[in-house]
Amino acid sequence: MKEIIELNKRLLRDSPEHLPPEGVMLGRKDAVEELEKLPPKPREAIEDLRSRLNQVLLDDFDYVLCLGDTEPALLLRYYNGTMTCGGRGHHWQESVSIFDQLRKVDWDEERKWAIQGTETFDAIAAVAKELPLMIPLTKALQKEFSDPVKAYIKEKRRDAASVHALLWDGEQSLLDEDFRDMKAFERELPDIMTHMVHVLTVIADGKPMPAEKIDRLKNAALKELEDMPISHAKASGKFAFIMSQAQAQGREQPTQ
Repeated sequence: MKEIIELNKRLLRDSPEHLPPEGVMLGRKDAVEELEKLPPKPREAIEDLRSRLNQVLLDDFDYVLCLGDTEPALLLRYYNGTMTCGGRGHHWQESVSIFDQLRKVDWDEERKWAIQGTETFDAIAAVAKELPLMIPLTKALQKEFSDPVKAYIKEKRRDAASVHALLWDGEQSLLDEDFRDMKAFERELPDIMTHMVHVLTVIADGKPMPAEKIDRLKNAALKELEDMPISHAKASGKFAFIMSQAQAQGREQPTQ
């Protein structure tokens, strides 16, 4: 992992102004826009690293290389077919060459793990397709969290410059998120819902958004996720239901 760590340190030291806040995520053949914005030397160093990684990995494997953050990472990925992908992180030794460590990977075991995982996702997607939507109506959530919702509206309506959203993680935590405008909120909503986080209320132009409008935005977000079965299952509440049923029946993974 030491080559990746050393390159990442150089990027943060020499080219921080060219890196996006979230860093750069690269695969085996990616030509991402962020990479094109880097000066020639760091771009060449990244391409050299990727070339060496590509030589070590088997042809049917890909990876996600994360650079430009304080904690660089390398995750292996395996495509089971053209659409379904499985992958996981590894406990790479920081002081040891990443190439030496990759040469010691049990690729058959890695492939087996990925295939099992993607087949599990296929099963979840098939079950989810037959289930109704399972996200609660916003009005019901606001009734359950009436006190924090009222307090949030009172506080945030003073600021009409931004869009504010009070979220619930489905367990114990309430989250306060700010957005530049409604377009930014609507753009982020599918990802928020995919993380199985619920929107309790939204304050826009200093006014609380009607619960019915929030529900319409949620339905529009779900529409955007229809081509991503697992993301849709998570956003619609079906994934959590399927997993809870599997756990209740003593299974590690759901089956049809």
